[in-house]
Amino acid sequence: RLQRELAMPHASAERELEFSRLLTHALLTSAAEVIVSSPEREDDKTLRPSPLILEIPETTKAKIINAANENYMLSIHKQGRLEILAEDQPPPLDPGTSGRGGTGLIKQQAMCPFSAFARYRLGAQPLADTREGLSAMERGSLVHRVLELLWGKIKDQNTLLKLSEEDLSTTITRSTKQAIDEQARFNPETFSKRFVEIETARLTRLVSQWLVLEKQRAPFKVVAPEEEQFITIAGMRLKLIIDRIDEIENGEYLLIDYKTGSTNNLNNWFDERPQEPQLPMYSYLGSETGKTPSALAFAQLAPGALKFIGLGIRDGIAEGIKDISKDDKRGADDWLQQINDWKNILENLAREYVDGLAAVNPKNDNSCSYCPYPELCRINELNQRLGHLSETNHEQ
Repeated sequence: RLQRELAMPHASAERELEFSRLLTHALLTSAAEVIVSSPEREDDKTLRPSPLILEIPETTKAKIINAANENYMLSIHKQGRLEILAEDQPPPLDPGTSGRGGTGLIKQQAMCPFSAFARYRLGAQPLADTREGLSAMERGSLVHRVLELLWGKIKDQNTLLKLSEEDLSTTITRSTKQAIDEQARFNPETFSKRFVEIETARLTRLVSQWLVLEKQRAPFKVVAPEEEQFITIAGMRLKLIIDRIDEIENGEYLLIDYKTGSTNNLNNWFDERPQEPQLPMYSYLGSETGKTPSALAFAQLAPGALKFIGLGIRDGIAEGIKDISKDDKRGADDWLQQINDWKNILENLAREYVDGLAAVNPKNDNSCSYCPYPELCRINELNQRLGHLSETNHEQ
């Protein structure tokens, strides 16, 4: 009662209403023009504006943006002079510079030069992901690590075929446990007892199903799981980590890139700005070392869609890997010619990065959908401005 009599904070609804009126009035009179917004929904609930702002006329987002743009233009023109800004290009890299990011750098340069510049030269980092559990990248890393440990023990297909079901199951379980234990040390809060049980079951089931497919291939030997290599391209030194190199018939090599998603497409290896340049980069490395691969393939480890997706010098390397001469949709008809074409494309992209090309030039809509730097390049602001100019011209 005493708190209510003295109108102390949160003591009564009447006091809170009066405080809200005063605060709202102060905000509405704090500038010559004030724009008020209110949420329409919260989860499944429909929300209404506060009664304190109902007398303010409603407007639209488009009108606000147009008014803001017009105000900016008027403010600039009132100054009576224009300032000309030169579009300075970043300085080129010094010869022999080590490029951060490996194949990721080339991929970003292909998707949008500015994104590559922001990430690998400016060192810009997106905000940390705060979702519960593991991210898609972390789940994929677990699969990579389990397979790396597994092939470190099994070595080749012959050993795989000789293992009893019980021994194979034990090997998979041990590799899975080691991979989970390693990641749990860095993320103990996520890896609760129940979470570990669920993740162990998922990984063992997925890897067991994948090995069924590996057993059906032509003979092979895993010569390098997760091998680290270095390459110099356009004068820049890059580190590559190849998921897996298999030695197949006649001393030939198959380069494998693990993918845990189900949307992998060979089209992403092609055109002047390939969306997935990792495997073409690995073929570039092979041509530099004299070990040109005979095939490249995604190993798609997606539940219900396990398969190899690739191209090579001939058929029969593995189910899902096509002879490039029989593939009339993409690239060259000759395998060695295709590797040379990739080499030229990758060198052009690397040269752009080394020379300092950092234009805001996304390859497609996906380039911006997954890019964490829209506030840095301000492409949305540019698009809104261009859209406004387009509407103005149309009206005229």
